[in-house]
Amino acid sequence: MNRIVVFLPNKPFWGARIVQIPFFYGLRRGFPHHRIHVFSPVTEGRMFLDIGLADRFFQFPKKGHFTRIVGALRDVKPDLVFNLQHESERLNLVISLIPCTKIGYRHPITAAGFTHVVSNTENYRADHYLDLLAPLGLRRPARPYFEAMAERSELRVPGDRAVFTMIPAGDGDYKKWGVENYLSLVDRIEGEIPCSVSYFVLGPEEQAYEPVIMSRSHLNLNVLSCASMADIAKVCLASCCVVSNDCGPSHIAQLCGTPYVGIFAHLDETPEEIDARVGRWFRYGDKSRPIVAEKDQPITGIPVDRVWDAVQSLIAGTAASKARHGSSSLKGREQRGERWAC
Repeated sequence: MNRIVVFLPNKPFWGARIVQIPFFYGLRRGFPHHRIHVFSPVTEGRMFLDIGLADRFFQFPKKGHFTRIVGALRDVKPDLVFNLQHESERLNLVISLIPCTKIGYRHPITAAGFTHVVSNTENYRADHYLDLLAPLGLRRPARPYFEAMAERSELRVPGDRAVFTMIPAGDGDYKKWGVENYLSLVDRIEGEIPCSVSYFVLGPEEQAYEPVIMSRSHLNLNVLSCASMADIAKVCLASCCVVSNDCGPSHIAQLCGTPYVGIFAHLDETPEEIDARVGRWFRYGDKSRPIVAEKDQPITGIPVDRVWDAVQSLIAGTAASKARHGSSSLKGREQRGERWAC
């Protein structure tokens, strides 16, 4: 195989692209000398060229004009095609007509016209896309990719402190726990772990938070405003725990495997609907805890104590948990300049 085509979902959001990185990373590692062509209905799909996980980009209209897609596929002459979309009947039909190996999600058309099909599950989106690599044995963790990216960051993260990362971002106020709650959480953390430092990761919609955060001069705080992916990866990898709303940067923390607390609103759903929504954007595991608001409770009403309890459960037994106020080993650790291993 020399040419691979990947059809991207119709999702322009940054977080929706972050969760596709493990798929592209596994594909690139599995076929390091092949040209990967991204076919995308949104211009944001060009990101995979910018970060070195794809080689060519072709944007096709969101609706209709399937003759252009057929023409582009005939020009590329792919040996392998992946369809990351799972509901486009016409796109599946177009792909099924191309003579090559085809992999996609289970659908009446793909069942007959694709080489491999996988179940269309409601699991975490990064794992959902990785399922497409399973038939080729190319599933692999994405942490090494983010570790390599973090090495390119010039951000200096203190190695003699217990690092915590707060991500109060989100697409809409209904997703935001609130900067005051995050600051109260940091106050709680520093009261228990005096040698800690907290980073706030802010997006373009959260610029007004910065003066509020920096006004808390009694806290050991740093702000990463509109930071690069490399900087976010570096601070997440160094963190004892990341606490975040449901937003794009949260997926970097989750894919790095850092202990993670995800905060979600209650949208007047049934328990089954909540599980499905949260499960698509939260990676369940031993090192993660979801916090969902109670019914009829705004997300800002989630108590700080509830989030702190989740953080404590994740850092229990680590260096951070042992460095509580009054610990006899704390002063010696700081004097020796030892690095934290959270």
